[in-house]
Amino acid sequence: MGIPALLVAVCFLSAPPVWAQQPQQPKLTAPYAKAALLSLLAIELDASSPRDKTGGTAEMSATQAQLDAADAEAMTMQEDAITKLLRQVYLLKLHDNNLLMAYRKLSEVEDDQDALSQANAREKKAYAESQLADNAENEAAIEGREKACFSPLEESLRRRSIQNITACFDWIGKAKLSDNNPVSSK
Repeated sequence: MGIPALLVAVCFLSAPPVWAQQPQQPKLTAPYAKAALLSLLAIELDASSPRDKTGGTAEMSATQAQLDAADAEAMTMQEDAITKLLRQVYLLKLHDNNLLMAYRKLSEVEDDQDALSQANAREKKAYAESQLADNAENEAAIEGREKACFSPLEESLRRRSIQNITACFDWIGKAKLSDNNPVSSK
C-alpha cells in the first residue's frame, strides 16, 4: 500500500460519515402526517364563510373535525406546532372566503346595474364597496397566497417533514399585523 492510499484510508476512516454531518429534521409520525394532510385538504376544499349562515356550518364542522383528528394524533411538540399552524391557516382561509363572497356580491351588483335603476344600483354598489374598503386584495391575489401556502405544506406533509413552508408563516404574520383579522388559535 502506497503513502497516497494510506492517507486516503486514514482520512476516510477518521472523518465522520457524510450522513452524520447533516442534521436531520425529525420525521412526523405516519398517523399524524396522514391526519394533518387530510386536515389541509379539508381546509383547501372548504368554501364556507362565517358570514354565510346557510350551508357553511356543516362544512366548517367537518373541517374542524379533521383538525381535531390531527390534534389527537399529535405526539411531539413539532406536530402540536403544525396543528396550531393548520388552525391558523384555516381561520385565514375562512377570512379569504368572506372576501371572495364579497367580491362576488360586488360583481353581481355590477351585473344587475343594467336591470335596476341607476340610483338603486349605485347604492348597492357603494354598500358592497364599503365592505371591501379595508381589503384591497383581489381574487387572484387571494388564490395565489393560498396556493403559495398550501402547495409546499401539502408536499411537506406527504414527505412527513416540514420544510419550505415560509409562505404559510408569512401569511399568518401579515394577518396578525392587520387590524381587520387578528389570527387566533385554539
